[in-house]
Amino acid sequence: MEEKKKRWRPSLTAYREQEETIHRQCVELDAWREKYRKLAESTDMVAYQKVVGERDQQIHYNSLKDKELESMRTQNDALRNEIVELRDEVYALEHRGFFARLFNL
Repeated sequence: MEEKKKRWRPSLTAYREQEETIHRQCVELDAWREKYRKLAESTDMVAYQKVVGERDQQIHYNSLKDKELESMRTQNDALRNEIVELRDEVYALEHRGFFARLFNL
């Protein structure tokens, strides 16, 4: 047969010390929880600001891209018109008559 161990009961002083330790640890835990919440909120805010910043940058980039695209289209149209004019001039020079070539008219 096994002997049963005696049950230990703390004295009133030991009990109060344990109670004080538990209370102190609870206060420390609450402080850490509050610090964690603030950190989590600031981290969430930073992440949110990062997402918003990236979205704003993308919008700005798209608007710049659209402006540049419109500018390129305008330049392209101007170059096309110039090509048509030069092609007409080259055609006229190639098909001019003998005296026009002779006198370089």
